[in-house]
Amino acid sequence: CADTRAEAVTAGRYVMPANELAEIDIAYIAGLFDGEGYITIRKQHKTDKRKSGTSYIVVIGVVNKDIHVLSWLKNIYGGYIYEKARYSKKHAPTFEWVLMQRQVCSKMLADILPFTKIKIKQVQLAQDFLSLGFIKKSGVWPTFNALPEELALRDAYKEKLSLLNKRGQ
Repeated sequence: CADTRAEAVTAGRYVMPANELAEIDIAYIAGLFDGEGYITIRKQHKTDKRKSGTSYIVVIGVVNKDIHVLSWLKNIYGGYIYEKARYSKKHAPTFEWVLMQRQVCSKMLADILPFTKIKIKQVQLAQDFLSLGFIKKSGVWPTFNALPEELALRDAYKEKLSLLNKRGQ
């Protein structure tokens, strides 16, 4: 028995096509991101024999106490929701929505760019980073090595984004 759209949305199994989003929803997402969100570039070192090397991933996230608004984001763009650790029983539970899929990150950034006010430099920098494509490598399998200039370029983007993300910047 197939779920109705409402049942799928309630159960968190419905991913909304972007063309169903109203402009006001995209503006709300941009505002939510400006106030509660972040973008970072994560650098990973893999040591697996078949997939060794360095990779970089754009990570977009929003932290909020209202899991329903984060579930709404998940229904639109996918991603994951995690409960953050509480350091005191006095603190209310806080949740984090995280998005790491390259194409979806690119789509979300393109959606919110016209409405973003505070984190516009981070959005533009992340878009530029994503436009670099995948790391170019040299060598013969299984000993591929990332070109040093590729790693240096990506490290520069990571550092610049880190500086923009510092408080007071």
